[in-house]
Amino acid sequence: MNIRHHLVSWLLVLSVNSPMYAEIKITTGHSEENSGFTFPSVSAPSNNDAATNATFDVISGERDQNGGELEVLHDGHVAASDDHPARNCFFRAGTVGGRILIDLGNAISVREVSTFSWHTSSRAPQVYRLYAANGKEADFNPVPKAGVDPTQHGWILMANVDTRPTENNSEGGQHGVTISNSD
Repeated sequence: MNIRHHLVSWLLVLSVNSPMYAEIKITTGHSEENSGFTFPSVSAPSNNDAATNATFDVISGERDQNGGELEVLHDGHVAASDDHPARNCFFRAGTVGGRILIDLGNAISVREVSTFSWHTSSRAPQVYRLYAANGKEADFNPVPKAGVDPTQHGWILMANVDTRPTENNSEGGQHGVTISNSD
């Protein structure tokens, strides 16, 4: 699944078969040039995976009308340049981001989730939380909107992702992330 955005933070919500209790591994890749979204330890963009036919819905926040529709998040295609709004989906500028619900249609095991972004300067890094749920908890809330802690309503926090640089290197360029189960 490709997640491309121009914002500081957003939250992803994903349904899975069973919570991944093994250690979660977050692998990142960064290139200040056009690497074709090829990174040594990050899976390549895919157009044939569990998210291909998933339903994506914004459950909090406002999608920016200057960007692409939600379909660009899981069609396997990537941006052709560092400023390609039609190939990106992002929340409205000046907001705190939002939440996207990804419904895979039924509970399945998920091996990994990969996300990608490309832009100049501070609009390129990825900052988000990934939650997972199987929907079977008694207090399950399928659409935890902003202000609701998903972990109090049947969701498990799988990963906190932040690809902003920690040293004096550039924030801009292509960023890739793979979140996987250590097993």
